[in-house]
Amino acid sequence: MSDYRGLHRGPADHRLIKPVLDQTFGWSARDYARISFWTQVASACSLLASGWLVDRLGSRRVLGVALAGWSLMTVLHAVVTTVREFILVRATLGALEGAGMPSLMKLIATGVPRAERARVIGMVNAVPNVAAVITPVLVGLLLPWVGWKAWWWGWA
Repeated sequence: MSDYRGLHRGPADHRLIKPVLDQTFGWSARDYARISFWTQVASACSLLASGWLVDRLGSRRVLGVALAGWSLMTVLHAVVTTVREFILVRATLGALEGAGMPSLMKLIATGVPRAERARVIGMVNAVPNVAAVITPVLVGLLLPWVGWKAWWWGWA
């Protein structure tokens, strides 16, 4: 797995609630493409730099800052009012995503006994895949009742 999908996209992935957001924001195909593009650019750049940051600042510190920032950005989805603000929030999530896998791998390498590392790494890699299976079901069941803003608040 090249990145930690659970940190960036998570269960509140905007692609799954896109029809509701299209109606709310009046997105065009170009707006959606810009959101996706800048999210991916920020994620790619972050992945390139995050290993260096983890080695310099420590995995716990980097992961803690990334998770706190991720939570804040997730909540901010519920208060954005323009596509530009949505792009900023999503790009920031993309930038924070890169810290996930290097931090987790270093924590596992330094904190988990050698005999248990493969199992732990398997579980870390399974989480985003399980989430990808469960999320569409949750969105279909819960989004009509809670609305898109509450959806973002619930996953922070």
